[in-house]
Amino acid sequence: MPLVQVYHREQQTLGVIPVLADTLPEIIARNLSCENPNGGLTSFDIEVKFFPIQSYDTKRYDFQIVVFANDYPERRENLNHRRREIVRDIEKIIPCTLKGFVWILLCPGSFGEIHCG
Repeated sequence: MPLVQVYHREQQTLGVIPVLADTLPEIIARNLSCENPNGGLTSFDIEVKFFPIQSYDTKRYDFQIVVFANDYPERRENLNHRRREIVRDIEKIIPCTLKGFVWILLCPGSFGEIHCG
């Protein structure tokens, strides 16, 4: 289950955040899904969290998208291509006046849901 953290400058990205909230899960799932038995993804597998950039944060970008995902060889072998496709998809839905980046971090991970009762 990839976790996507979006850091954004609130004034510059006000109208873009709802669009990203709606489209990022599908964009990430489509581009990070892989042939590994555990690597198939749907938009429901993607968690997206939004964080406003604070006044004391570095402000070189209007938004920053950081993706944490399990490291599978099938995902790693063409990671730069996957990142380029995510960037391309995001560029289609945001204004050209905004400056941002996508950073995909693959790492070992284990996910488990909690069901009480």
